[in-house]
Amino acid sequence: MDIEKKREYMREWKRNNYAKAKENIQQINKNHYYKSKYGYCEEDKILYGNYLGDCLKLRKLLMELKQKDESVFSVLINEIKIS
Repeated sequence: MDIEKKREYMREWKRNNYAKAKENIQQINKNHYYKSKYGYCEEDKILYGNYLGDCLKLRKLLMELKQKDESVFSVLINEIKIS
């Protein structure tokens, strides 16, 4: 089998695999992206599960807000605790 046939086979296999489990593959890709962008440990992965990417992004935004303006950060956190 030459290289072009192997490439075409893999493209077709990935296309079919993606069609079967689109949401699952999108979640895996999203988590991989956030792992490389924000970094995480296995404990985070277990704790947050499917929401790993969202939680990592939120954690980063909250840390940035705390550095910029701690009073706004405190109000926001207290507002969330009350809700």
